[in-house]
Amino acid sequence: MTCSRTKATAIVTGVLSPHSSMKIIDDLKSISCVSVSCDASNHGATKLIPVLVQYFDYRGEGIKSKILDIETVSDQTAATLVSLVSDQLQKYKITEKCIAFSGDNCIKNFGDRERAGTNNMFFKLKQKLGKVIIGIGCPAHVLNNAVHHGCDILPIEVELIIVKIYNHFSTYTVRTEKLRQFCNDNGMEYT
Repeated sequence: MTCSRTKATAIVTGVLSPHSSMKIIDDLKSISCVSVSCDASNHGATKLIPVLVQYFDYRGEGIKSKILDIETVSDQTAATLVSLVSDQLQKYKITEKCIAFSGDNCIKNFGDRERAGTNNMFFKLKQKLGKVIIGIGCPAHVLNNAVHHGCDILPIEVELIIVKIYNHFSTYTVRTEKLRQFCNDNGMEYT
């Protein structure tokens, strides 16, 4: 199937987007708690803000993340982003279900280290929602810090394990070839 750019745009904005929105609304009806997150991405002079929602689907599907919307904004102030996020929460009827906010650990999102201050997104979102929400911070940083601090308290030396793994593969050509084949089979680059 081929179509022009205008027709493709009409299909995406007039059919696929509304269908996806309705599907997300249906999925979220039976969910009691959600977390919302957003981040900024510059695409040339355009500032793109994706707004995501994460939740646990108790029907056996586990943790899910859905993109609610990707908006363009003229500025990235806390007030602008809070307005954008709260509009999306209202659009999807999940304002009351929102219990947490996650975003990059920058001052604009969370204020200082203690998450104090009144001119950041976390504080303003709590005010806008009229309730206490949990500030999660950046999930990638949370995971990185957990691994970093976890390795610090391991009763073994991580470097020693890496050296042992290297020695295991490097001393025998057969093992090296098996590792190379494993990497190729799994789409990884062997270096």
